[in-house]
Amino acid sequence: MKSNYLRLKLSSLTILLLSMIGVITMCLFPGMGYAAGSGWSVVSSPNPSPIDNSLQAVTALSTNNVWAVGYTLRGATKSTLVKQTLIEHYNGTRWQTSASPNVGTSDNALAGVAAISEKNAWAVGSSSVGALILHFDGVTWHHVSAPTACHLNAISAIAANDVWVVGTMGYQSCTEHFNGTGWSLVSTPQMGTSDNMLLGVSASSLHNVWAVGTYCIGVVCDRGGGNFQALILHYNGSRWSSVPSLNPTAHYMKQLNAVTVISATNAWAVGGEITTPATGTPLIVHFDGIHWSQVVGPGVLGRSSLTAIASASATDMFAVGFRTTTNPGSATLIEHFDGKTWHVIASPSPGIDPVLHGLTHVSHVPLGTAQFWAVGAYRTNASGSTLTERDI
Repeated sequence: MKSNYLRLKLSSLTILLLSMIGVITMCLFPGMGYAAGSGWSVVSSPNPSPIDNSLQAVTALSTNNVWAVGYTLRGATKSTLVKQTLIEHYNGTRWQTSASPNVGTSDNALAGVAAISEKNAWAVGSSSVGALILHFDGVTWHHVSAPTACHLNAISAIAANDVWVVGTMGYQSCTEHFNGTGWSLVSTPQMGTSDNMLLGVSASSLHNVWAVGTYCIGVVCDRGGGNFQALILHYNGSRWSSVPSLNPTAHYMKQLNAVTVISATNAWAVGGEITTPATGTPLIVHFDGIHWSQVVGPGVLGRSSLTAIASASATDMFAVGFRTTTNPGSATLIEHFDGKTWHVIASPSPGIDPVLHGLTHVSHVPLGTAQFWAVGAYRTNASGSTLTERDI
């Protein structure tokens, strides 16, 4: 099992981008045009570990019922440090940690979360044995048995008896499905030569589920033997099939990290593309009911990536991630789509190297309350801290 494929929203693309600090160009932000509400602001969130904490995904049932998941680092000495699951809940006033189980004595980390009701929520990720699935019954989070082959990266819940999770097992993509009774592996097509990874999933119905990620053309891309390309799969109610997305290129990496489905004829996916070892840009693609095509985004120069996307409607959606700065380092990146054009939006960037990993929309709320939540992490001189931001 290739444990290095545990993406935790800070994907292999993000890790590569953040580690390849070289000649960096300051990001430019033309066309900033989002005007609804008062904008994005940081909301304080707990940090159980004095060493490292990170939030990777978020979901919201209402303005006073929001869940965020990730990991926290525990251990008495450097040799005993392990990642442990981190779950936090926002009750309309403040964020609080919620007790969450771990499996075994090695690393446990959560990468995705979905809430169906106040008494039914799921969180997924990976442990040392593979898939990690936790369920909330309205009182406590507990571990649920599931096929352990997959390291899980994302989850989408259509209904209480229709939940999808996606990830990777070894060099192959994998999906698991919950039918209301139990979890089972569902076969997926494998693209290219190796290194298939599913990083995001979203569904609008029983017959319309999209999953995105990346795959390798060449020989073991993670060791420099080929090029990563965008991967898109579709589930039609009976089986998964690969869907032509973008023309393969000679670029070092093209990866989709997240997807949102609005209808059978409208879906969006975001990620990043490294064009050379020193340059890279956010990647935005759109499905019109027939084809996936790349969409020109705002002129964010330097190296940057989008890690999550969420939609309120076809004319109101956000995507979040990170951009490079001249420090060198990173800052948060938030883009908004108004139905016609994507614009970069001002976003808080606290601490050192802040990155946004997860994003959710809060349904049926008026202006003046949280419309969207984004979560991630940043560093201080002493530790890694959770980051939560909301758009009001």
